[in-house]
Amino acid sequence: EHYLYGFRRQYGLNYAALRYANVYGPRQNPHGEAGVVAIFCEGLLGKRLFKIHGEGTDTRDYVYVDDVVRANLLALDSEVCDHFNVGTGRQADTNTIYRLVAERMGRPTEVEHGPPRPGDLRASALDASLLERTLGWKPEVSLEEGIAQTVDWFLAQERSQAGTNL
Repeated sequence: EHYLYGFRRQYGLNYAALRYANVYGPRQNPHGEAGVVAIFCEGLLGKRLFKIHGEGTDTRDYVYVDDVVRANLLALDSEVCDHFNVGTGRQADTNTIYRLVAERMGRPTEVEHGPPRPGDLRASALDASLLERTLGWKPEVSLEEGIAQTVDWFLAQERSQAGTNL
């Protein structure tokens, strides 16, 4: 962001730097450390029992991918130069995310808890009020609706793959 600011001052370069909260949605890669919604979806499809690090009370700001795309398009079409947070400003804990995914899949909601990972943040949420004031962006997809759409996509992929393996 400092480089963008420097190029703006020196060369007049327009820019918008977007800082994303925890983005989730269909097509999210469930392999890796990030993307807990996708990780839960894939694991529950395999009927695995999860072990959540810590008590599951750590919170994050989850923003649906369609809302992020809309923020990017608004920024691209704007002449405004600034740094913007893209998030809902609302926090949801890991236990809630797991429960919403499991319920949508019709799976049991019990989960094991293990020791917390050193260095994990206890809470994270972004204030997107500058983006709202400047470009008129507000998140439109609720957490429940976004998780439902994400789970439905993973279920459709599972059915599609099952059909090709006959």
